[in-house]
Order: sequence, then structure tokens, then C-alpha cells
Amino acid sequence: MAEDGTTTGVAEDNATSNGMVAFADDDLGRIQDLLLGQHARRTAERLDTLEQALLGVIDDLRTEMRDEFKAVDKKLTSETKTREKALANLGDRVTADAQKNAESMQALKGELDLTDNRVDAAVESLSGNISSIVAAARSDLSTDIDSLRDDVYDSKVDRVALAELFQITAAKLSE
Repeated sequence: MAEDGTTTGVAEDNATSNGMVAFADDDLGRIQDLLLGQHARRTAERLDTLEQALLGVIDDLRTEMRDEFKAVDKKLTSETKTREKALANLGDRVTADAQKNAESMQALKGELDLTDNRVDAAVESLSGNISSIVAAARSDLSTDIDSLRDDVYDSKVDRVALAELFQITAAKLSE
């Protein structure tokens, strides 16, 4: 490794463009090739196989995730449409109920106004009837009172007999 943190050409020389391990061209490289070459090539092949398998699995996972996301998106879209329809139906029902209630309130208000007018007319009629009945009763009473007063003044009452009558009555009541 160089001082600036980069690798030297040895590591780059160990890999060829087709993924096979290659060693340096000097004596050490030939010895490494003899000792480790077959093992390094098999390891490189295994790593390439694992890398390809891993890339395949990643691609399969991406495909599955994409399909799952599409299915979830489809379900969400379907649920959203269902909820929108339900909400629209509920809004329509609320509007219809409100309109029906408003019409019922108007009809009830009309009936109450009519009943109020009838009650007012009946009270006014009864008030006139009661006034005439009271006036007739007063005139009858005043006539009766006047005739009774005249009768009392015209007749003589024996006060002694009346006092005795009261004493006898009181005595009988106390018994």
C-alpha cells in the first residue's frame, strides 16, 4: 500500500479481466502459481459463482418486492375507491336525511302555526263567552241580592226567639 492510501499494482496483477487469479511474471509469481494457482482459481470460480448466485437472488428479491409493492398498491387503490364510494354514499344519505328533516320541520311548523291560530281563535271565542256569562251571572246575582235584601228589610225577625234558637243549636252541637 502506498503512502497516499492507494494499493500498489500487486493486487491488481492478481486478478485478470476474466476473473481468474494471475500472479506476477517473476520467479515468486511462478512459485505462487505452482503452489496456490489451482486453489486460487477454484476459490475465484467459487467466488464468481457465489457472486452470480447472489446477484440472481438480489434480482429475484427486487422482482418479488416490485410485485409485492404493485399488489399492495392495487389493494390500496381498491380500498381507497371503496372508501370513497362509501363516503359518497354516506354523504348522500346525510344530505337526503337533512332534506327530509327540513321538509318535516316545515310541515310541522305549518301545523303548529295552524294550531296556534286555532287556539287563539278558541281562546278569544271562550273569552267572549265567559265575559258574557260573567256579566249575566252578575246581573242575576245583583237582582237576587237586591230581592233578598228587600225581603230581609221587609220581614221582622224576633231577636229573642233567634237567640234561643242559637243557644239550643249550640247546646246540641256541643253534645
